[in-house]
Amino acid sequence: HLGLARWLVVGGSWGATLALAHAAAEPGAVAALLLRGVFLARREDIAAFFRDAPIGPPGEPALPWLARQLHAGDAAAAAPAALAWWRWEQALAGGEVPAEPAGAALAALVDRYRVQSHYLMHDCFLAAPTLLERCEGLPRVPTLLLHGRADRICPPEAALALQRRVPHAALRWVDEAGHDPAHPAMAAAMVAALDAYAARGEFGPAP
Repeated sequence: HLGLARWLVVGGSWGATLALAHAAAEPGAVAALLLRGVFLARREDIAAFFRDAPIGPPGEPALPWLARQLHAGDAAAAAPAALAWWRWEQALAGGEVPAEPAGAALAALVDRYRVQSHYLMHDCFLAAPTLLERCEGLPRVPTLLLHGRADRICPPEAALALQRRVPHAALRWVDEAGHDPAHPAMAAAMVAALDAYAARGEFGPAP
């Protein structure tokens, strides 16, 4: 539609998931990959995110409870569950916590988490084959993984697992950064990588 034969694909978190799936499905369309805080959509990744969440009745896993609450009624009825999820996500993300959503922003949050819970309850529709298995077909193009050492939403082990599966990918740790894309160290690392690619067609060594 845009008349582009190949493009640099950049994605963070779920965007990195989509970038990997796209590159595996359409390897000839991808000129390079820049991935931040990669999410592999494995069951262990999903379980780890909710493991210690103070959400729902004691003894009941958080995700199924949240999914039921989010889909049981209208947006007003689902709002407490959406806020509980949002608060947990903010606690893990690190950085400055924004004001709690209200009004139209809260209704949009409910819609977002309804979709997200549906995907997570179904392994993000990436279970057979898994995303890591699909990565066997990634093109051998410049590939850089940026991951915050303090990331608690997408743990650093995921980046290591991806690099083992894709040996030509470079993995660059970002000290002090968590999952927040606006963290100064992560933002600087993204800018440096994109500047290097714009100038030389590769991401270059770590600064």
